[in-house]
Amino acid sequence: MKKYQYTPRLIYFTGLSSSGKTTLSELLSKKLKTLGIRTKVIDGDVFRKRFKLDKYDSKSREKVVFKKFTYAETYLKKGYMTITSGVGAKIKSRKHIRNNFNNFIEIRIICPLRICALRDKKNLYSKKKIINSVNTKYEKGHTHDLTVNTYIESKSQNIKKIINYFILKKIIF
Repeated sequence: MKKYQYTPRLIYFTGLSSSGKTTLSELLSKKLKTLGIRTKVIDGDVFRKRFKLDKYDSKSREKVVFKKFTYAETYLKKGYMTITSGVGAKIKSRKHIRNNFNNFIEIRIICPLRICALRDKKNLYSKKKIINSVNTKYEKGHTHDLTVNTYIESKSQNIKKIINYFILKKIIF
């Protein structure tokens, strides 16, 4: 298989909990590696556990996102295609990331709430937790560069769509 050249980017998968952010992050990393591209995946849940960031109020969430991207930027500077994932519920937070980090791409994952609730392995959508939960209040807006739909399209269709976008935008060539 042809080895590609690339311009390192911070790739941010956003969307509802259980929409497929982690799955697509890992699949994209594997695909990029087959193309000869160095990658680093920084999953939101794993990042929180590693750095003991266990508060989930709005201010804490914003701080975690900024810390995650500051950490991700160290890999970007080393030439890695850096893939991050997180709910990214607030438009303001996503715009803040875009304005503060260069070479940024946001990929919004679309998946209906009812499907996310069926996929929910962490029990985030239980009746007790769902009221006023950020997990169900994703502000859609137009901060993203690309959207993928994990309910209608298969994993491989979504990865192909992302790779084609990268080629079209000359991120990989």
